[in-house]
Amino acid sequence: MSKGSTPLAVILLAVVASLLFAGVRALEGGLPAPPGHFGLVGTIAVPGSKIGQGFSAIQIAPTWALTAAHVAPPVGAIFANDYGMSGVSEVLTFATQVPTVSPIPGAIRDDIALLHLARAIASPYLPRLADEDFLPRDPLSAGLGTLVSNNPGLNRRRFAVAPMRLTANVPGFALAVATAGASADAVRLVSGDSGSAMFVGRLLNTDASSVLLGIASAQATAPSGLHMAIFTRIGAYRRLLDKAVEASGEQLRWTAGPGSIRRPVP
Repeated sequence: MSKGSTPLAVILLAVVASLLFAGVRALEGGLPAPPGHFGLVGTIAVPGSKIGQGFSAIQIAPTWALTAAHVAPPVGAIFANDYGMSGVSEVLTFATQVPTVSPIPGAIRDDIALLHLARAIASPYLPRLADEDFLPRDPLSAGLGTLVSNNPGLNRRRFAVAPMRLTANVPGFALAVATAGASADAVRLVSGDSGSAMFVGRLLNTDASSVLLGIASAQATAPSGLHMAIFTRIGAYRRLLDKAVEASGEQLRWTAGPGSIRRPVP
């Protein structure tokens, strides 16, 4: 820890070697979220930056939020969601020491950052977090995911529902992949969406039963034109996240499966 075989499977294997990746920088497609929906998903603004510049983050505890490591903000940046705002007092990233190769060429390693907020935000609920037993670790279809961005450049949240798949669990590269179809709510991550949230299932809003699976990391485009959004699965970092959050006297809400709530492991 540091501071500061379905047809889709065939397609994925066929194009993975030639994917073009870029760090996620607005949610193209998707739908505007009604006011007050997905209220935990906020924005990060860095003092001195231009209006409209920034990226997404999501509150997971009274004084903690998650975003992507490749856009980890400096101390003093401002996190704001529907329930309040706070300065960022500490930024933690998590480097996997074991040398490994990504199952998807170009994916960003350990792309998750934990932000400690200077003061608590009194949100009416907090999400459940999917640990690594929530969904199969094999690269199989995992159903639908709801992607939610609070892109500062758009001045409002957008959300989209897309099929999602999990890659094999390689240390440093625990990834979930969302594929954009041709439906009206198809999604493509672009500038400003880094750190946005992937929830399990088809959602129109979030509540205390919503399950957070991943954090937006990169956008992939295959030569065929198939768009794939790459998310870092938070469950792979459970032990490290728990250690940091528990040290502040707070706890995260983990779930191992539908209807299950697990307390943090000491």
